[in-house]
Amino acid sequence: MPHRRRGEAIERLRLRGATLMPRGPLPSDYAERVYAGVLGKIIGVYAGRPFEQWPQKAIEAKFGEIDRYVADEAGVPLIVADDDISGTFTFLRAIADYKLTEPDSAAVAKVWRDYIIENQTILWWGGVGVSAEHTAFLNLKAGMTAPESGSIARNGKIMAEQIGAQIFIDGWGLICPNAPAEAAAWADAAGRVSHDGEAVQGARAVAAMVAAAFSSPSIDDLIETALSVVDPSCLIHQVIRDVRDWFHAGLSWREGLVKIQTQYGYDVFPGGCHIVPNHALVIHALLHSKGSFSEGMRVVNTCGYDTDCNAANVGCILGVRNGLGGFVDGYDWRTPVNDRLFLPTADGGRCISDAVIEARKVIESAFVIRGEAPASTLPRFGFDFPGSTQGFSAFGDARVQHEAGLRVVAKQGGATTPTFLEPANLSSGGYSLVACPTLHPGQTITARVVANDPSTASIAIQFAGEDDSVQFWEGPSQTIAAHESADLVLVCPDFNGAPILGIGLNISGDVTLKSLDWNGVPTTTFKATESGNYWHHAWVNSMDAWHRWDRSKPFHLVKNAGTGMLYQGSQDWTYYAISATGTSNLADEFGLVIGVRGLQRYAAVLVKRSGAVELVEENHGRKVLATGSIPYELGDAMTFQLSQIGNQLIASVNGVELRGFLDQEISGAAGFFVTHGTASFGPLEISPIK
Repeated sequence: MPHRRRGEAIERLRLRGATLMPRGPLPSDYAERVYAGVLGKIIGVYAGRPFEQWPQKAIEAKFGEIDRYVADEAGVPLIVADDDISGTFTFLRAIADYKLTEPDSAAVAKVWRDYIIENQTILWWGGVGVSAEHTAFLNLKAGMTAPESGSIARNGKIMAEQIGAQIFIDGWGLICPNAPAEAAAWADAAGRVSHDGEAVQGARAVAAMVAAAFSSPSIDDLIETALSVVDPSCLIHQVIRDVRDWFHAGLSWREGLVKIQTQYGYDVFPGGCHIVPNHALVIHALLHSKGSFSEGMRVVNTCGYDTDCNAANVGCILGVRNGLGGFVDGYDWRTPVNDRLFLPTADGGRCISDAVIEARKVIESAFVIRGEAPASTLPRFGFDFPGSTQGFSAFGDARVQHEAGLRVVAKQGGATTPTFLEPANLSSGGYSLVACPTLHPGQTITARVVANDPSTASIAIQFAGEDDSVQFWEGPSQTIAAHESADLVLVCPDFNGAPILGIGLNISGDVTLKSLDWNGVPTTTFKATESGNYWHHAWVNSMDAWHRWDRSKPFHLVKNAGTGMLYQGSQDWTYYAISATGTSNLADEFGLVIGVRGLQRYAAVLVKRSGAVELVEENHGRKVLATGSIPYELGDAMTFQLSQIGNQLIASVNGVELRGFLDQEISGAAGFFVTHGTASFGPLEISPIK
């Protein structure tokens, strides 16, 4: 069979480390297909998450066949944080962060260390020898490199062949449209950070099917593609052929499920969540879907096992294959999701995200691997694709729909989208929600609107008010004549340290929001609010403890071993200054950080117990840029100042000034730094440098 021979040749080339074939041009409908794939991925997660790991009989006893979202019936939120989503879109950041043009396991491993906060974000923290990902993370933390970190030789066959390599893999297919062999190679390199053996073979197959789906082939052709990129001698190859043969023999999906349960079920394979049973169900659901997204969701979710993971893989493949029209083949999968997703990582400014934003990031990665500049910068909310809503929902008597932008019609009402977590979001299905607000005081907000009828419009802001209640603030209103456009411009006000929860429009009339964006570095003071406790959720925290006994000095930070940080902001912050006072109770080092792009990439000014003052750059290894000294004893108050101007850092500690130069400009969040001990800080002031 031609596909088989080609697959064997590709595998031999991969094992010899051959250079991949030249990359072809991106398809004309590439961007929209990527967006459909991202939507399919998150829809699958949300559809399957309420009954993850339930047996098929228990699922049907509770819900019947899964032809809809059942979160309400299960009494759980629909939009939740999930490792399938977080891992997929975070590990792909290796391309942009490390300018990759070829697969590189070591670079993906760096991203693990940059963005995973131990025991908090992305992974299932089940313990070493229980969770394959937790085991691999601890290997990386101990200094091991990938692919050893996920290898059978290091972790054993049971750990290395669990499901994790497959569930994080869709993004590598999305960046390789119509190039399944290349997608498999990227998936192979990424998967080996934490897995090996059959798990990596399953990941190769899924990524290849995502890539092949851009040409809208038949489901049989997609299955042939999967077979072409896996080792013909591996078990995954046999599983795919068996499931396909059972389908073509005329077995119903229920009869085929019995075959899978008997021959490839959980009781056949050791560990908590083995790749083989779940990969079998992905292939099974694709075949029995006959190309229908709704049918794929029904089969893959009703079958059980790791439902959110399997439905996410099926959803991404069918999303790419069918495009946006595939989400309305019997059930409206898009409207309840409203494009929304959470991406909790050490980059807190990207947690509050949506399918449009993440599709853009995937598209940028596709440009990077081709050695091309990404597309021009777009406004945060541009409603790029048909039906995209980017999390906006109506309030008052408003009606909202996508129509060459976001059309909002109201006598008195409007629409807002989240810029941070509302209190109801803090519990998100078992995974920590580490997040920072995306909008801060002092940033300039611009909304481009077009009036369809004579209307008035103003920028509306939600914030956490007294005792953590959700409060509403409205900017100056503007009258807009029919068929005229207007830019509503507002400098975001300061709400006395309270996090900003949402942004949007308050209107009377009929307007279309064309775009909404903000820029610049905040001008504000990060501090405790006078009442309530919600303010402290706005920080990325890798400390071991954070005590908040004194609102005037609210950052009492403890790191029992190693270095911890507490910071807030986004990776686009650049050219700014920060300052705060601090006191070390018993820390080896303490100070301020700036330009934080992850736990292993930042700059800092710090004081050591010896009285040495250092200006340092951390980039998977510390580089000292400048040094000084100061009379110092434990308990002394220190006044820290730190500025970033391009690639120059300027710092002072109690008047001792240090200057240093980085190899390149940096940008990122700002906050506090403690190594092995305890230090207390007052409020953190931040302002842009013009």
